[in-house]
Amino acid sequence: MTVARPAPTVATAPDAVPPVAVEHLTKRFGDIMAVDDLTLEVPPGSVLGLLGPNGAGKTTALRMVLGLVHPTRGRTFLFGQPLRPGSPLLRRVGSIVERPGFVPHMTGIDNLKSFWLSGGQPLSEAHLDEALEIAGLGPAIHRKVRTYSKGMQQRLALAQALLNSPELLVLDEPTVGLDPQEMREVRELIRRLGREGVTVLLSSHILAELEQVCTHAAVMNHGRLVAAGRVDELVGATRSVYMEVDDPGRALELLQAMPGITRVERQPPGISLQLNGTERKQIVAALVQGGIGVETVEARHRLEDAFIGIVEEDEV
Repeated sequence: MTVARPAPTVATAPDAVPPVAVEHLTKRFGDIMAVDDLTLEVPPGSVLGLLGPNGAGKTTALRMVLGLVHPTRGRTFLFGQPLRPGSPLLRRVGSIVERPGFVPHMTGIDNLKSFWLSGGQPLSEAHLDEALEIAGLGPAIHRKVRTYSKGMQQRLALAQALLNSPELLVLDEPTVGLDPQEMREVRELIRRLGREGVTVLLSSHILAELEQVCTHAAVMNHGRLVAAGRVDELVGATRSVYMEVDDPGRALELLQAMPGITRVERQPPGISLQLNGTERKQIVAALVQGGIGVETVEARHRLEDAFIGIVEEDEV
C-alpha cells in the first residue's frame, strides 16, 4: 500500500505569479546527475523548505534558481519572467548561498556599506536602517566583525541580503554551525520576514527547525522532486505512531516481524513506527495477544516522520 501524499508540485492561486518557478530543471556534472527534471513553484508569501538527504541536489537547485549555475536543461522563472544572466530581476532577490565573505577588521556597518557600493549603486538606495532593524544587531553593528559570534555573523549576512528590501529571500542552510540560541534567533528572523510578506526559499537538514518556520515543503531525493505541498498536508499524510509498552524489547521483536510496518525504532521511553498498510488497532491487538501491555498509543504528525516515510518509500 502506497502512502498518500500530495503530488510533487506546490500549487498557487490562479491569479498569483509565483516568485520562483522552475520547469524541468536538470543539472549534470559529468556522470553525476545532481538535479533531475525538477519542476516546482514557490507560492507568493510562503516560506518553502527544500528538504532532502545529503547529495539530494538542494544546493545545486538553489544555485540554478539564482543563476549561479547554468542548467543542463530546463528553465527558471523569477516573478513570472525567464531568468537570464545579469537579469535585473535579481535586484528583487536577497540570498545567502555561500559563506559570507566579511572583512574581519572592518565593522559590521562598514562591511554592509562596502558590499552595497561594490554593486555600483548609491548608498542612498540601500535599505540600511530596515535591514539592521530586522537583523537586530544593535550597537554590535559598530564593532569589528572579527569579534562576532557565528550567530552574529549570520545576522549580519541576513542584513546584507536584505539591503535591497527583497521580495524573495533564498537561504542555503541558514542555521548551520549555530548554537541552539543562535538558531532560535535566526528562526525568529525568518518567521518575521514571512509574516511581513517576503517569500522565503530555504534548504536545511534540520527538520525540526524547518517545521517551525515553513508553510510549505518540497522533498528531493537523488536529484528528483518526490513530494511537495503545505507542511500540514505532508505531515498529515504520514502514518507515524508512537507507543509505550511494558516490555519494549519484546514489542520491538514482534513489531519488526509484522507486515505493513516500514520502520520500527526505539524512541525512549517508547517505540516509534511507520505504518504502511497496517492499522493502529491491529498493532495493539497483536501486542496484547503477545502478552505485552500497551500503555500509550498516539499518532505522530511531524515533518521528520513525513520526510523519512517519503524518502524510504522513494527508495523502494
